Amino acid sequence: ANVYPGAPEICDGIDNNCDGVVDEDLSIDADGDGHYTLGSCLSPADDCNDSNANVYPGAPEICDGIDNNCDGVVDEDLSIDADGDGHYTLGSCLSPADDCDDTNANIYPGAPELCDGLDNNCDGLVDDEDPTISGQSIWYADVDGDSFGDAEVFIYSCSQPLNYVSDNSDCDDTNAEVNSAATEILNNGIDDDCDPSTLDVIDDEDTCAYSIAGNLNINPSMSQNSKFIMETPDGTINMSTLANEDEDYSYFGTASSIKIKVKGNGKTLTVNGVDITLETNIRYEFTGDMLVSLVNNSPNNCSNPNGFWWIDIDGAEICSYPELEMEEGSCTNSISGILNINPSIADDKIFYMETPDGIIDMESLSDEGASYTYFGEASSVKIMPKGFGRLLWLNGSFTWLEANVRYEFTGDLDVYLSNSKSWSSWNKAKGHWWLTLSGSNICISPEIDQDKNLNNDISSNPNSEVPSNLGIDHVEIYPNPFMNETTISFDVFEEGDLSIRVFDAYGRPVKILHQGKFGPGQHQLIWDGRNGDGSELSNGLYFIQLNTFNYNSSYRVILNH
Repeated sequence: ANVYPGAPEICDGIDNNCDGVVDEDLSIDADGDGHYTLGSCLSPADDCNDSNANVYPGAPEICDGIDNNCDGVVDEDLSIDADGDGHYTLGSCLSPADDCDDTNANIYPGAPELCDGLDNNCDGLVDDEDPTISGQSIWYADVDGDSFGDAEVFIYSCSQPLNYVSDNSDCDDTNAEVNSAATEILNNGIDDDCDPSTLDVIDDEDTCAYSIAGNLNINPSMSQNSKFIMETPDGTINMSTLANEDEDYSYFGTASSIKIKVKGNGKTLTVNGVDITLETNIRYEFTGDMLVSLVNNSPNNCSNPNGFWWIDIDGAEICSYPELEMEEGSCTNSISGILNINPSIADDKIFYMETPDGIIDMESLSDEGASYTYFGEASSVKIMPKGFGRLLWLNGSFTWLEANVRYEFTGDLDVYLSNSKSWSSWNKAKGHWWLTLSGSNICISPEIDQDKNLNNDISSNPNSEVPSNLGIDHVEIYPNPFMNETTISFDVFEEGDLSIRVFDAYGRPVKILHQGKFGPGQHQLIWDGRNGDGSELSNGLYFIQLNTFNYNSSYRVILNH
C-alpha cells in the first residue's frame, strides 16, 4: 500500500514512488563535510549545521562564536587564564588575551616591574632596562675606592654598579684616607673619621662668644643639607631620625650641640646681630645652651616625601667651629621685643613708623578701630619710652630701654602692631597698642647699653625713682619646656598689686594669669598652655611677664604638647 506511482518516498529501502530510485532526496550533506542532515537515511546523519562545513561532530572548536563540534558548547577551552591574574593566554577568545606568561600571576601587561630578572609587565624590558622599575636598591658613589660611599651622589639599580657601594658614610669621596672607619688626626683641619664630634681641638677661647639666631633648611631627602646632627636632653636627632618621622613630628626645647654641613647657597644665621652666610661644604658645629624649634613645614611634598624640615636656633655664649668671620659695622644689632605704645597715655606720645604702606604715628593710631593691626615691614621706627618695663631682646639678652630717650630704629624691620584693648575697655581712650620688633643689621640711635639687661636690678637704671627693693624674688618656672602645664613660683616681700600675663613670640597678649594683690610669702600659679578663651595654644615660644609698680620681668617658656 506504500508503493505506487506518486507515493511519498520514505527511508525504508524501497522505491515507494515507482520511479526506479530508492529513498531519493532523503540523505542530504549540503555543506559537503561528510555529515548528513539530521534525519537523513545515510549515516552519519548528525550534522547540527549542514550549511557550514566547519560544523559537525568531532570538528575542532575555533574562536568564531559557533558550536563547531555540535556538543552544545560554544568556543569551549579556548579562553585560558592558568595563573588567575585576569589576563588570558595569547590567542584566547576572551579579553584581554595578552598574558606573555600564563604560568606566573606576577607577569601581565601593566604589572609593576620588579628586580627579579623577569619581564613582569610584558613590555619586552627586564629589570633596570625598564624605566618603570620599582624596588631598586640605592648605591652610593665610591670614587676614591675606600668602600665608603658619598651620600650625596647615588643611583638606583637592581644590581650593584661598578664603583658604587651600599655604604653612604664617606664625607670626602676624593680622599681614601677619609671615611667613617678612619682614625681622627687632631689639628690637621680634616674631619678624618666623618664624625663632627671628634673634630680638631678648638683652642681659641674667643670662639665661644657668639649669640646666634636664625633658621636653616635641613631637608633630609635633598643633597643640599645632608649633614645634620643635634644633641638634645631627649637624645640625638639626625638625618636618619627626620627621614623616618611623620609630618606631625616636632621638637621644641634645648640643645647642647648642633652640627650641620651646608651644601646650598643662601643659608644664613644671625650671629652677634649680623646676618652671616654659612659657607658651602663646611662642617659647622655650634655648642652651648641653645633653644631650638624643629618642625616639618611642608610635609608630603610630591618632590620630597620626607617633607621640608626647618630648625630655628636661639642662644648666647655659643662656641662655633670653625670660627665665623664677621665684618665690622655700626648697624649690627639684631632685635626683637615688645613695646606698649598706648596713644591715649601722655607718657608715650612719641611714636612714628615708616612702612611700605605709609606712615603710622600716634595720630593715625588714635583714629583706628579696636580691630586694627599692621603686620609687615618697616624702614624706621621712632619711639620715646616714658614708663619702665620697655624691653627688647637684643643680641641674645633682654635689654632695658631708657626712659625719656628718643630711640630710632632703622633698617630692615619686621613689625607687628595690634590693639590689645577695645575702646569700651578704656572709656575715651583709643585702646592699648602693642608693637613687636624683629630684624637684623639694624641701626639703633642712640646706642643701647646692653649691660642694662633683664638680669640686672631695675634700680641700676639711672632714670629710676623707685625703691631698690623690687618686692619679688626667686622666680622659677618649671617644667620648661612643658607639655600640659607649668608652674610659676615666686616670693613676695610685701603686699602689693601684681600682674602676671602671657604673651606669644610676637608680643601679642595671650592670657592674664593674675591681676590683683599678693601678700608676703611664697606663691605659685599654674598655666595650662591655654589662652584666655580656654583654647589650647600651638607649640612654640611664649613669655610670662610679672609686673608691679616697680618691677617688670619676662621669662621665656616653651610649650610642646
